[in-house]
Amino acid sequence: MPYYSREQLDQTNLHFIIGSNRSGTTLLTTILNAHPQVLSTPESRLTLTFYPPYAHQNPISEQFITDLADYTQLSIFNRVKSQQGTQQLIGDLDKEVFLSFDAQQLAKLNYAALSKLLLLNILLPNKDYSGINTIVDKNPGYTFYVERLMKLYPNAKFIVAMRDYRAIVLSHKESIATALVLANRKKKDKLSSSIINAYKWNMYNREVLRLQKLYPDKLLVVSYENMVQQTETTVRQACQFLGVPFLPSMLSPHQRLTPQTPTESTDQRDQKRATDLARPINTNRLAAWETKLSATE
Repeated sequence: MPYYSREQLDQTNLHFIIGSNRSGTTLLTTILNAHPQVLSTPESRLTLTFYPPYAHQNPISEQFITDLADYTQLSIFNRVKSQQGTQQLIGDLDKEVFLSFDAQQLAKLNYAALSKLLLLNILLPNKDYSGINTIVDKNPGYTFYVERLMKLYPNAKFIVAMRDYRAIVLSHKESIATALVLANRKKKDKLSSSIINAYKWNMYNREVLRLQKLYPDKLLVVSYENMVQQTETTVRQACQFLGVPFLPSMLSPHQRLTPQTPTESTDQRDQKRATDLARPINTNRLAAWETKLSATE
């Protein structure tokens, strides 16, 4: 069912997961997707990609159909193609909607409803869409656009993933992609990379502190450390915040995922992430930074 009625879209809640990269946003997404009423989408950037030209149009011009198809082909499909074997993380798309959007359907929608419809057509494997009444759009970069998103969705709430900055630095350091970039560089360049990633963490979380002071009821900070050590308490808190019932299945989100065989084109970092998420929630990485970061780092 690629198209949904305007009434159904208006009755579907939309919330967001934000926070710095490698803070546990993907794990949060996986946990929420274990709930039959929740669709937590990967980093598609769809809502804000088309915001400048179309958010204030009503009705939305048919030029959107062309722009959506172009963006899908050039950005999203290229990403999916480069990450074969990890579709359970990034999903697939309903091609009927993304490549040839129905102009008659477009005429019925404002931008807020249109964005929801696009998110509902990101197709995750092993996910039943029939009972979904809540969308949670995950995108770390949205941390800096919260107020714009609140104008578009006044009832939206924001779960903020947060993690010890030293663990963040280590995660970036151990990233296969980062390792390839730095392979032939001097050691001081590796330290510079750690400094940059620590600075980014600080930048993200300064913005979170600012938003918390202004909108205390709109933001819920969820620490990665609590998520893996006190999982049930943390998940119950997130469910209460979003207004969805807690289900025990959310404590074992890996059971919905099935390990996939990588191909030659599979990005190694994404394959590792998919493999990690297909395992039970664990505390293996909590204190890794204590021994794997140098004293200088």
